[in-house]
Amino acid sequence: MYNDIYYRENEQYGYMAGQEDSWYMSGRTPYNTNYAPVDFNLITKFEYDKLFGMPIAFTKDTVYVIENNILMAVDWKGFRIKWRFLVNKPSPSINPNAIVLKDNWIYVMIDATLYAIEDLGESYQIRWSLDHINFVPAYITYDHQNLYAQMYKGETWSTPEERKITSYDLKTGEKKWEMTPQNGLNLNILAGKDKLLALGQHDINKNIELTGINTENGQVDWTYSIGLENMPHVVGRPVYFDDIVYFVTEEYGPSGLKTYIYAIKSLDGTLVWKFTPISSLDITAPISVSNDILLYDRSYKTLGALNRVTGELLWESRYSEKTTTYNNQERPILTNQYIFLDDNAKIKVFDVKTGAIVKQWTQYDLAPSLTPVVPKMINSDRMIVQGFDGFISLSEKALEKKQYSVRSGDTLYKIASAFKTSIEYLAKLNNLNPPYALMVGQSLIVPNVNIGYLEHVIKPGDTLYKIALMYNITIQDIVQANNLANVNYLYIGQILKIPGSLTHTVKAGDTLWLISQMYKVPIGDIMQKNSLPSSGMIYIGQKLIIK
Repeated sequence: MYNDIYYRENEQYGYMAGQEDSWYMSGRTPYNTNYAPVDFNLITKFEYDKLFGMPIAFTKDTVYVIENNILMAVDWKGFRIKWRFLVNKPSPSINPNAIVLKDNWIYVMIDATLYAIEDLGESYQIRWSLDHINFVPAYITYDHQNLYAQMYKGETWSTPEERKITSYDLKTGEKKWEMTPQNGLNLNILAGKDKLLALGQHDINKNIELTGINTENGQVDWTYSIGLENMPHVVGRPVYFDDIVYFVTEEYGPSGLKTYIYAIKSLDGTLVWKFTPISSLDITAPISVSNDILLYDRSYKTLGALNRVTGELLWESRYSEKTTTYNNQERPILTNQYIFLDDNAKIKVFDVKTGAIVKQWTQYDLAPSLTPVVPKMINSDRMIVQGFDGFISLSEKALEKKQYSVRSGDTLYKIASAFKTSIEYLAKLNNLNPPYALMVGQSLIVPNVNIGYLEHVIKPGDTLYKIALMYNITIQDIVQANNLANVNYLYIGQILKIPGSLTHTVKAGDTLWLISQMYKVPIGDIMQKNSLPSSGMIYIGQKLIIK
């Protein structure tokens, strides 16, 4: 049915493209290119959920988001945060261009440290980390066995004091090699099947150079150069697929400024074809590729498709009559069946083979309160769009919700825990801002799930008053949850249900400081509620009472 390149996982390169059930934001895929077929149902009637943070990737079960420089794995079912990755340092900074996902491993540069994190489902494990003191991450990419990090020292990547590309083993973090690129001005790197591809401007002669770097030793095997006589500069970033790397330049000639699309063979650097559109391309994301076509966006008005192998023009399709268009999208989104882009508060869908419009949705079809509607990520049954108010997940069936009336002693932490969701999701859903003050009787929108309970085993000296105080709830909450007939009768070993309590299961890498920052609760409160020793020692799997 489809070329088996989509399914040979060990032969996917550069980014996490090729997954049928996954989609990754720009910076991780080459400008919204998804190499896997997306069998999207265009007659879907959407329901929507608000998202918190910035989504960077999603699968059928999990969406990965960044918020306040914390990396989080969020369960789609209830928007419950399965785990948070927070670095124990002041004001950590995650570069969105320096994070990639492969299988269930996440590779991310935070400040000058490169982390390899394995997603274990309900927890994570740091498999290795490496410090690069005084260096700033620019991009990271990978092939079937190596991770490549592009870093610089100084103010900017275009004029740094020092720059380097380093290769590491994906699983162990062992350094394979390190090299200083000579075409390092405004450099972009991209992993191919047998070469690391580096596109930039030569430090001395200022030529535009695409180099094929040997992945075994870091030596330059070949160079394709565009001379300085036409004053060339690169537009956007390169795209690699099936042994060919594609990139766009603007160059001056006798008739003025022209745009060129190049296709270069990754094995030896030979020119496959060169195409000249009749006008300039979208400077942010000029090209995308799929199994059959190379797609370009000309002047934010016209889509065009070339035969990816021969460079032959297949079709052009005008999609906008406006002279300008809102462009918050690394546009357009290309799959092997359809093309998705935003235009004038609509999402338009085009057929890949013909360029014909086959569907369009207005913002009122999707989310009436969202303006504009900009598609960002998509798979077979879900689309993530962005507006001024953040991100929204569109699917056939959104999370079912209901109203909840705030009771005495409630906090947003307790309510989120009780309804198996996250504080961040409830805050987004109800337009709440820190410190999330609530009033008794206030109505909140919450997921329609059965309230969970924490179990408390009665010990000598326990009373309902002491237990209520310990869990920051009322005596009546405990009585109602347990149908107690006599509030004065408790016995040792009795198990009471504690409604809506917030707990945390200790994972590898957790410290009391990290946990206190995560839940915004003083360390002393956590130690007191859990009778922890003065040393603050905790162990993996330990369940801590937070609120």
